[in-house]
Amino acid sequence: MKSNERKPRSRSVESISDVHKDFIQLNDMESDKEPQDQYSKQFSPHGNISMQEQPYSSVKDKETIKPIYIAGKNKDFEGRLNDGSLLTNVVLDEWIKDLDTATNHIAKSARNIVDCLEQVAYEGRRVDSHDMSRIVQPRDELLLHAEVAGCAGRELCRWASSIQQQQDQILNNRLAQTQNREATLTSEVRRLTEKLGRMEVDLELARKQLDEQQNESLKFNTVHESMESVKNHLQRQLRQRESECSRLSVQVRNLETRLAEQQAQNQARLETAEVSLERMRETKEALKRAAKSQKRRADEAEEAYREISHKLATQESIIAGFQTELENCALRSRGRSKERQLNDVGIMHDGGIVDSNKSMYANGDKSLREENLRLREVASKCEQRLHAAEEELQHLRTSLSTCEALLNDYHGDAAMQASRLHTLNERLKKTESDRERSQIQLDDVEQRLLEAEHRNRILEDALQSKESQKGDYVASTPVNTKQSSKLGECDQQLHLDREDYCGQNSQLNGSANIGILKDQNITGTTNNELIQELRRELCEAQNEKKQIENRTEIRLNDLRAQLNQADATNRSLQAYLTFLKRSYASVFQPDMLINPSLISPCQPIACSLTTQLTANNTLSKNTHRECV
Repeated sequence: MKSNERKPRSRSVESISDVHKDFIQLNDMESDKEPQDQYSKQFSPHGNISMQEQPYSSVKDKETIKPIYIAGKNKDFEGRLNDGSLLTNVVLDEWIKDLDTATNHIAKSARNIVDCLEQVAYEGRRVDSHDMSRIVQPRDELLLHAEVAGCAGRELCRWASSIQQQQDQILNNRLAQTQNREATLTSEVRRLTEKLGRMEVDLELARKQLDEQQNESLKFNTVHESMESVKNHLQRQLRQRESECSRLSVQVRNLETRLAEQQAQNQARLETAEVSLERMRETKEALKRAAKSQKRRADEAEEAYREISHKLATQESIIAGFQTELENCALRSRGRSKERQLNDVGIMHDGGIVDSNKSMYANGDKSLREENLRLREVASKCEQRLHAAEEELQHLRTSLSTCEALLNDYHGDAAMQASRLHTLNERLKKTESDRERSQIQLDDVEQRLLEAEHRNRILEDALQSKESQKGDYVASTPVNTKQSSKLGECDQQLHLDREDYCGQNSQLNGSANIGILKDQNITGTTNNELIQELRRELCEAQNEKKQIENRTEIRLNDLRAQLNQADATNRSLQAYLTFLKRSYASVFQPDMLINPSLISPCQPIACSLTTQLTANNTLSKNTHRECV
């Protein structure tokens, strides 16, 4: 049932990774197809970001999206490229609102799935069909709103590309106007040179105009140099971002392979644990049957001992009666023998034998002899029965001593099992403390992830506010969206690792509790093999727990490194955004071509550009070292 729980979760992670891979592949394809002419884009501040927006518009016609209502989908951007209303932030707010709504639904569905799984793990039961139905509905909602978010992102990129086209037309118009003005100025210079011989009075004025033209040409040269430096810097930034994206994609693929290997190892361990659990259950049942049979034999022995004791007492009373009867018979026989001797003596003195009493004495003697024989037979039988009773009593005494020895052995085994139970309880307490420590570390990592998400939200709000003031910074939104999606993937991966670690801890606690129950049910002298088996399984469980803790520590370190890398990337993006704002403010001012006093700030821009390049290179080197 554990593997069935993990299947929807793994599918969601794979779907996110597939979307990320498709995005990278489309970026590579569109970057290969991009035209090489950069001179027409040197006046556009978004030339480096349109390359990232272009795949969304190119893939839009190939993808099939479910018929879901989206607020910004009904906007018509074709045919209205020259409309000034496109520069407003209404459409952008609608699409961002759709993205926020879809993200909230996705977070809610993921939270419902996690709550259901945590409830099942807390109750310690297996997942049934009702739980699966509770999990399937949030999963479907999650996938549905993920598609909605993707559709909204693509439409937003399409809107951005339309704005880019509009800006390109505006810049082309300005370029045409500038060229017309240059043609006018050249014609005027030619006319002045033709009139130079005729109008010597206006020579000084012509010289002044010539000086102005020279100053203007110097200004244009300076602006051209600054634009070339900005273009080179933007190209370097683009190459750096591409290398960083490729490195992140490699890291994501490595994490996915590592996760698959860890899932396979956990599945194998789960199967071995189930086999050992089944074997331990069979051993437990066998021990229960053996204990019941031993208890039954002990009860039968006690019952037989009571019966034999009762029989022995009865036989002793019978033997005592027979002994008294034998003594009485002996006394009677002695009295009769004395009477017979006296009678014989009297007859001998009388000098004759009375014939009438001869038959009487013969009959009496015969009866006495028969009585004597009968009494002797009874005495021999009583002696035989007494001897048999003594032998049976001796056998019962030996059986009783054996039962007492068995009871002493049982008491010793019970004391030993109690000591082992105490040891196992101490180990379980230690395991619980380690689990609490790991839980604290996981909470710390989650708190840091939440702080990173909060900082990302602040950066996104700042970007949106700047985009509402200046429509030229719309193209920087997909970068932050990509960073937010990467942080979301890290958060989901952390939740999955946390659930795996909790499931493994519960499995270890369950196996330890099963071992304790088995130790409590063992009562016999033939449990040495079972004790050795339990010790071996306990050692294996401890080793497995240590391995799981080590892997968890490694995973936490990786997540910390990724979190630090995300923070560094956010700082780099913020610095890059500040640099773009300063460059735009210093280069693309409307009165730049008229007011010559704006030429002087170009030198500080170049200085800030060099400083920003040095800072970005240092930051990229530090992040690369942290990842390595």
